[in-house]
Order: sequence, then structure tokens, then C-alpha cells
Amino acid sequence: MSALQQTPIVFIRSGPSFRWVTLNGCVWKAPRQLRSIPALEQHFPKLETLFVRYLGVQNASIANIVDELLRLEGQTSEVADIKGLLEALNACLTWGNDDPSIDRLRNARVFPTRISTSEERLESCASDQWCIADRSSLRYSFVDELHLLNFDVKDTKVGGRLQPLLERINLVDRRLSGKVEEKTESGGLVELDKETTAELRYKAKYIARLLPRENRHSMLEKLSHMKVFCTENLTLRRSVIIGDSAVISDGDGQVLMSTGLDGNACMYLKFQDVESGELPVWQMLNELLNYFDMPNTQSHLLSSVLGMKNDKQIEDMLEQNGFDKDDDGVG
Repeated sequence: MSALQQTPIVFIRSGPSFRWVTLNGCVWKAPRQLRSIPALEQHFPKLETLFVRYLGVQNASIANIVDELLRLEGQTSEVADIKGLLEALNACLTWGNDDPSIDRLRNARVFPTRISTSEERLESCASDQWCIADRSSLRYSFVDELHLLNFDVKDTKVGGRLQPLLERINLVDRRLSGKVEEKTESGGLVELDKETTAELRYKAKYIARLLPRENRHSMLEKLSHMKVFCTENLTLRRSVIIGDSAVISDGDGQVLMSTGLDGNACMYLKFQDVESGELPVWQMLNELLNYFDMPNTQSHLLSSVLGMKNDKQIEDMLEQNGFDKDDDGVG
């Protein structure tokens, strides 16, 4: 069989031209972007039994995909094929397959990145000049500032479709969500929002019950003295270190949580949101979770507490979810 495998006995036609290849020089199935090795399924779809069972032709391997990627290294005109090959490699990893040849990609310029809508280039793992946008808001903030991996956010986010590949090649740390620092700054006229302040203070007894028991009393004190202010401007400043410099993107802020000079928690909202009655509830929710170090698992309950008006309904909801009043009355 070895002599047969090395003899060019397979006739491959490509348009007006043709060639003879060996069994070792072809595969049965392959990603359509793998062009350097003939995939016999495309030429002889009805002869799978002959080629696979009797002649031992295999499907394309991870090593075949890696070889094709290395052949296309640095060729920006081949970005579409490179992306397809990376997706095929990711599929192999998803199915539980792996191969040491993947390590050869670490120093290869085979990772497509894009800045703005036009400039595209291929990067390697050795370069620190590109990142991965794993949230839509971060892609929007830095799309004109940074070279970002040119795949959809739904694929690059934590648990997304490309998670196996990003983990295998140690690219997880390039996600912007783990690299960006965010800071909201207020500006212009600032006034106390008495109505929202009173509402949050009233619900402090319920919010405190979502915290670990050992923290409830101290946090109840902070929540009970919390103040809400209206301000003319809120700017969300995002920054990320690339190489030796910081790349900064300013956007429209929604909510700011800080600690006042008196040590009490302060929340800042924009005048226009308060006056329209359309408060940024989701952002308020996230800021409260982060500021008071609440578990993210309680976000849906906190959202309900903030939105519900009936005390008995709030009480029933908390009790049904295991957040009873403390013996000494917190909540």
C-alpha cells in the first residue's frame, strides 16, 4: 500500500487544466479555504468508500490547516480565507481535537485586525499593537483608535464561538474588557435630586438584604445616607495601554458613583434623564452592584427592588428568593 500511496494515480481536473496526485498528496474532506491540497470529495463525491475505506485517504488534519495558514501569512489579500481557516481550526478544538502544530501560529501574522472601516492588517501574537473587542460598546469606543481582531463581538466575547481558539493560543488576555480602565467624570451645574435620593434611601432596607449578612449593617448605613445629584454633563473616559502609550476614548456617560467628602455614597445622573423621567436603570443597577460590591447574581433582584413600588410585593419577592429579614430587623 505504501508504494501505491506514493504513486500519482488520482486524476484532478481544475478548469481546463489537470494533474495527477498521489494518495498522500490529497485528503477526502477539507475546509474550502484549504487550497494547496486537493479535497477528493469535491471531485469524486460518490467514491467515498473507495478512497476512504479501501485506499485510506484521510480528512484534512489540524496540521494541514496550520500549514495553509502559514502559507498565507501576511497576505492581506487573503484575509477571507485566513478567517475561514481560523474558524475551521476553532471547530477542531471545539470537537476536542488538538495538535502541537498549532503552536507554530504564535509568531505568524495570521490574525486579521482592522482599524476604522478601511485599514486592515495581519498581526501575530508577538505584537502588542492589537486587541480583541469582546463588548459592543468597547468596539464602538475604540474602532477608530485601535487595531481590533476582525471577528464579531458575539464570537470573541467570553464563552463566544471562538473561545477554544483564543484559549489555545493564549489570546484571552487581549480582550478589552480586561484591559480598559473606565472613569466617569461630571461637569457643569450640579444639584441634589431630592426625589430620587428619597426613593433610594427608602429602599435601602431592601437593597441591604441582597448583601452578605456580615456586611448588611454597614452597607445599610451607607445606603441610608446616599445622595443622588443631577449634573449637566457626564463623560465616560475609557483608556487602554498599548505598548508604551495610553489610547483614550471619551464617550457619553450615563451614571457616576463616587464617595463624597462626608464619606457617603453619591450617585450622579444627567439633568435630561431625570427631567424626562427616563432614568438609565441598567447603568444605575451596574453602578450600585460595583460600588457596594454586590454579587452579580443578585442583579435581577436589585433591578426588581428598584422598579417595584409596592412594599408587600418587594417583601414577598425577597422572601421567596431566600432573603429574609435579619433577626435584628435589617430589611
